[in-house]
Formats: sequence, C-alpha cells, structure tokens
Amino acid sequence: MKSEVAVKECSSYDYDEVKQAIYSSINMVGGVKSMHVAGGDRVLLKVNLLGARKPEDAVTTHPVVAKALAEYFQDAGADVVLGDSSAAGPVETRKALKVSGIEQIANETKTKASNFEAEGFTRIPAPKGAMRLTEVYVAKPVVDADLVVSVPKLKNHNLTKFTGALKNLFGTVPTATRMKLHALGNIRYFSQGIADIASAIKPGLAVMDGVVGMDGNGPSYGNIRKAGIIAASRDSVALDAVCSTMVGYKENEVLTTVEASSRGLGHGALKNIQVKGTDARRLNLSWDKVKTMPLDMVPSRLFKIMIGLVYTRPKLIKANCTRCATCASHCPTHAISLSPYPVLDYNRCLRCYTCNEICPNGAYELRKSFLARVLGRMGIQL
Repeated sequence: MKSEVAVKECSSYDYDEVKQAIYSSINMVGGVKSMHVAGGDRVLLKVNLLGARKPEDAVTTHPVVAKALAEYFQDAGADVVLGDSSAAGPVETRKALKVSGIEQIANETKTKASNFEAEGFTRIPAPKGAMRLTEVYVAKPVVDADLVVSVPKLKNHNLTKFTGALKNLFGTVPTATRMKLHALGNIRYFSQGIADIASAIKPGLAVMDGVVGMDGNGPSYGNIRKAGIIAASRDSVALDAVCSTMVGYKENEVLTTVEASSRGLGHGALKNIQVKGTDARRLNLSWDKVKTMPLDMVPSRLFKIMIGLVYTRPKLIKANCTRCATCASHCPTHAISLSPYPVLDYNRCLRCYTCNEICPNGAYELRKSFLARVLGRMGIQL
C-alpha cells in the first residue's frame, strides 16, 4: 500500500493561510480520525528549536505553524505539548523557546512549552534491529505522549544534506547520545543512528514547515529561501523523500531516508508514495546544495578525537551546594554520587543537564570546552 504525502501551497505565514494549509494537508492524509486521537490524549509537537533564533531567520519551526497545529489537535480534544532540546543545552533551549516565539504560542493556545532537558529522559529498550544504539534515552514528554508529531523546518544540513522529519527526532535524545552518533565519523553510520531513534519513537504524523526554508550550508547559516509549501504525512520517511527530491536531491541521496526505509519505518521510494495536492514539479524549487566537506572525508580516528574535545559539561559550584542530593536522586544514569559533595562520573553522564535544571540552589553551571566555544563562534553546533 502506498504512503500518502499531501503538499499544499502556502505563500506566507499569515495565520489564516497557514491554518488552511495545515488543516487541509492533514485531512488529505487521513485526518485526526486515522490517528485515533481522543479527548484527553496527549499530543507532543516536536518542533525544531536548533537555537535561540528569531522566526525570520528560518532556522526554527515557525510559531504560526505551531499554533495552527496545536489548535488542530485541540479541536479534537487533545492536550498539546510543544517541545524540543536545542543543540547547546537547557539554557539555550529556554532561550530558544522564547526567542523563536514558541513559548508565546504555548501561552496563547494554553498549551505547554516543554524544555526536554528540564523534564529529563527515560531509558527505553533498544528497538529491534537497532544498528548503532544499544539503549535509547528519550525525553520524558515524548515517552508520555499518545501521539508524537514531528514538525521540521525545510532546510539543508551540512552533515546529512537534508534535515526533515527523521533528523528532527535527534532533539528527543540527550547530548551524550548525539555526540556518540557524531563520533562514529561516518554519514551512513550516523544515519543508521537516526533510524534507531526513529524506530524507538515512531511518530504518527509529520508536518513540514516549508513556507520559508534554508538552502546552502544549513541548518543554521545557509541562505533563506522561500519554498511556499506545507506538507504532511503519516509516514515520516515518505515526507522526507518527497520534500528532499522537491528541492533537488536525488532519490536515495539522503541517507537518513534510505536507512529508515530499509528498516521498514516507511516508504523512501517515490514509486511507493502517492503525492496529493500541489504538483511539486510546478513549484520549480532548485536549491543550492551543501558545500561543506563531507564527514566521510575526515579520517574516523581523527574525527573521534575531535569530537572528544567538543563538549558541554555540568560543573559543580561548591559554594552554592547544600548537599541536598536532589541532583543525585534525579540523575537518570546515576552518574552523581555524594562524597560528601556531588561527584560527577562523566563516563556515565548523558549530558542531559537535568542536574543543572533541577538544582534548587543553582549549584551547577554548564562549561563548554575550548573547541566547543570556537566552533560555536563559527556557527557550528554538533
């Protein structure tokens, strides 16, 4: 049976226009009934909050898209949560929620804006067939949701070429997992890790914010490009396949799509996808490709050494610590012991930063390594 992807033209972020495009595209692929959403169900909208960037920067999911989606599921009686964890830790995520406009939309719609690091992570069994992750820690709001909706931004990505509904799920796992996958030093292996995460979460819907996107060296500092579309699918793999080819990538060129398709997580072959709505060929979208050096060209041993030097770690401020043990009791991997002050075992630390968020006395600060600070100034977030 073919997967369905709906594409609707949407020329601006005018609320009425966006709402019409979103409601129409979701209904074209089965609507809320096909997702079995009932009153009181919790729906998690996993938005893209890569960093504290304004909506006009085309880096994060636009707040008008989030608002329309939230109201779509509220109309069905669901409780809606909007959330993510940024690429630079809980403090940056807190800023990103505010600067991106997502926090304001949550207030307007009486939904919840969730900072995943602040709410912690839960260990779930590794999915059958996992290739790169032996265990998966996933943000608690994701685990608690009855339906997960991936809401990516239409963008290039300097590692995976294209970032869509699958890569957007990277924000549901803690920093240590992300660094582990980056340290593999191979784009295919990294993409297999993304497929591991996707198979653990299994989003029930994906909606692409493609009104304005980013080509060139995305996902943060590429060229802002108007695409003028909203796309939706119950199949995240199919959505990525359609949207990536729409902007000029060849079928099977984006490895996150290839790897997820090979696991049976969805259809990546266009022959197995029915596109409804706007004919993508009429949009004439031909984006500038990523121009950075492919990761595979860096020797894997050298890349692993580099990754080991790029980190943000929680650091105890003894002067503020009362030895209340709140951090130790809430650490998901028990990486904190008291002797008599908290001692962190960085080999077990997930970099989830729960200790930083939950400490009642502000006794933890987040310290970036020298190389992390340098890369950050260059606009590179791993």
